[in-house]
Amino acid sequence: MIVWPYTDLGDRRLRFGRRYITLRQDATGRPIKIGLAQDAGWGAYYLEGTLFVKRFPWLPAATYPDDGCNLELFSNSDMLELESLGPLVVLQHGQTIEHREDWELCDGLSCDPNSDDEIDGMINRAVPRFVAGVDVI
Repeated sequence: MIVWPYTDLGDRRLRFGRRYITLRQDATGRPIKIGLAQDAGWGAYYLEGTLFVKRFPWLPAATYPDDGCNLELFSNSDMLELESLGPLVVLQHGQTIEHREDWELCDGLSCDPNSDDEIDGMINRAVPRFVAGVDVI
């Protein structure tokens, strides 16, 4: 995990659970940013009954930016960002690279984001193939 210098790990919006890390958006909040090597290859955002799931690749042998992060969470008074990152590569003239994200929306869900068990239940109802290890929501 990488923590940006302006981030307060004691910020009330940030929660480190047994299986999940959660970050809430708050219009009064100061900037906060953390980066992770998310080998499960997904992150999610939950708001008012809707779960947005973003899937992205994790290549263990690859070199990722920001000391190995393929997922970064950022929030300030205006927004919350769930950003996936691809590996660092050097491209020659004419070469291209692709970074793929698969998105999924699941409606009609309920969850207390302060409870890993409730997060598990919501994820299992919405997208059961994702629950494994420590994940971000």
